[in-house]
Amino acid sequence: MVIDALSEGIDHIEKKKNKTKIGLPDEEIEKRIKNFRPDVVGITSMFTAFSYDAHSLAALDKIIDPKIKVILGVANVSILPQLTIK
Repeated sequence: MVIDALSEGIDHIEKKKNKTKIGLPDEEIEKRIKNFRPDVVGITSMFTAFSYDAHSLAALDKIIDPKIKVILGVANVSILPQLTIK
């Protein structure tokens, strides 16, 4: 299963404090992960500016099922590996 959270939720816009998030809401992503029950989740983020969202999604995956293996393909992994691991 592949979820393109940005394109699927392009009309969903959340404004929180000084941030704007576009894409599927976390509740929808959580529902899909619970229904599909994957062993591995791959998350990609093309730009460092969006790495916070990728890290938040990885944390959500671990809350849903701590056994899920999360693979991050974010731009800042090689630049900030310790932050990524944390």
